[in-house]
Amino acid sequence: MATLRMKKVEIIGEKEKLDKFLSKLQELSVLHIEDKELEENFEFIKPAISEKEKEILKKIDRAIGMIEEIKKEEIIFPHGIEKIEFKNIEDLLNNLNEIYLKYQKIKEEEKKLIEERSLYFSFTKILEVFEELIEKEEIHIPENFEVKGLLLPREELILLSRIKENFEKDYGEKVKIFERVIKGNQIAILITYSPEIKNELRERLWREGLPEISLPEDIGKLSFKEMLKFLRNKLEEIPKKFKENELRKKIFIEKNLNILFNSFYILQDIRDLLKIKEKGVFVTRYFFYLEGFLPEKDIESLREISKEENIYLKETNPMKEEYKRVPVILKNPSFFKNFEPFIEFFSLPVYRTFDPTSVLAIFFPVYFGFMLGDIGYGFLSFLLFLLLYLKFNKNEFIKRISFAYILASIFTILFGLLYMEMFGDLLEKIGFKPIFHRIHDANTYLLIAISFGSFQVILGLILGIYNALNLGHGKHAIGVFSMLLGLLSLLLLAGTSLKILPGYLSSILLILLFLFMIMSFKFHGPAAPIEIFSAFGHILSFARLMAIGLSSAIIAVIANKFVSILPSIMIGILVMFLFHVLAFILGIFDPTIQGLRLQFVEFFTKFYEAGGREYKPLFKRLKGVPLPEIK
Repeated sequence: MATLRMKKVEIIGEKEKLDKFLSKLQELSVLHIEDKELEENFEFIKPAISEKEKEILKKIDRAIGMIEEIKKEEIIFPHGIEKIEFKNIEDLLNNLNEIYLKYQKIKEEEKKLIEERSLYFSFTKILEVFEELIEKEEIHIPENFEVKGLLLPREELILLSRIKENFEKDYGEKVKIFERVIKGNQIAILITYSPEIKNELRERLWREGLPEISLPEDIGKLSFKEMLKFLRNKLEEIPKKFKENELRKKIFIEKNLNILFNSFYILQDIRDLLKIKEKGVFVTRYFFYLEGFLPEKDIESLREISKEENIYLKETNPMKEEYKRVPVILKNPSFFKNFEPFIEFFSLPVYRTFDPTSVLAIFFPVYFGFMLGDIGYGFLSFLLFLLLYLKFNKNEFIKRISFAYILASIFTILFGLLYMEMFGDLLEKIGFKPIFHRIHDANTYLLIAISFGSFQVILGLILGIYNALNLGHGKHAIGVFSMLLGLLSLLLLAGTSLKILPGYLSSILLILLFLFMIMSFKFHGPAAPIEIFSAFGHILSFARLMAIGLSSAIIAVIANKFVSILPSIMIGILVMFLFHVLAFILGIFDPTIQGLRLQFVEFFTKFYEAGGREYKPLFKRLKGVPLPEIK
């Protein structure tokens, strides 16, 4: 299918009418305005954006960043929220700055609580290691001594021994260091010291790169028992403070939700408008000029607002040499639209070239089912993606991808009925006979896979001719046509070798192949004759459909054998279950990767003109809400 037809427009109007006209264009939300670079010799033409608007644009970017930071609090903007109008942009930005500063104060309190919790927890962890030893008086801490704690990895034990030796040598009884190995492969270290060496000790620890844990001085003056009691109480209080702070933050956000919602979308609308004025709209002393593209079906709406404002509008159909500049809108029925994310993931097609979404929508689910082909796995896959489809119904991307896999799961069940496979050979064991046994009839299975490949590669070359003609590349179209004829000759030649066709045709087919190779060389370039054989290789690549299909079936069959070959039936059932889980996971990933690879590499390369531009119209998010003035 082709992409949606577009119109190219050039618009010229009086400079004084620019802002009002752009506002109407944004409300209309259909015109994709082209970015342009000014040539140096056009000094009398300049971008429409003013210096004041450039400053505002920077402020808007910062303001949007503020709201996005607040939105990380899992804010959901509800539908039907009241819309607010702001008189001018400065009021909006000042209002938003005040909200952000208050939010930052709440966040600072949260950060402070996190730091306190980390500090108190680490110190409590250290003190608890030495609690019993101090109570038994195996460790003595003089009354006037202060305390520091350290947590080190166990591998730093040699470093600790050296430091301990140096400190005892330099300070004698003024410092005491105790250590204990604790869980988590760490060493808890307690350093008690006389206050007179406090600053010197801190400097030495800093030079050694040791992460000291220091508590506020008033806590350090408490006795060991009092200190431990204080820390435990703090650790109980902090979660309560966290809850209070979270509630405060929630109330604050709910109170300002309306302003945040409106500001977020209004600021984005203004930003889009100013960026268009910066790169897409140009002014002279008296006039403005812009050009762009819009869907053909929307041209009448643009005519109306141009007529209302007495603006000159020139309409043309894009020239073939402009197709790579024209933005692309994929045009597919609702069923095929579900497969558009696969195309967008690869690349949009160039305007007016073939959009392969419908072809991918037909072949990918069929190939998926052809490879996995199991009633049990297909049913599980169907339930999994149906659940995703229903759960993420508002997420268009997940919804569409899930629909694609639901369809693929249905084909998996259909092929499973053909192969009569359900979790491997369980149905066969209870007497069901397959219509087609893919393991026993592997040669036929391979032939079907190659037939799929022949059809798709030939179709790809035919679409290549269609695209070349659409883009006005007549010579290229003849070259692709000669490659197609060369490939058909090569396939028929293979048929004579396999004795499907009479042997006397081989000489004629060899001559035709040689002629088509020369013809493709003349019209398509030196690589064209090689591409004929490359296309034949791509057909053979479809053998991977058979390879993945057989491996999927064999893994499932092997899984079922564990019940009988292992000594314990319970262990056998467990191993069988694990193997089926593995087979199911591989059964989702392998057919996906190989199925898409066959489309993107073997099929698309024959015709696909990648590099289409995304359609991005000047868009209004909050319809009907006037944008604030920029004074």
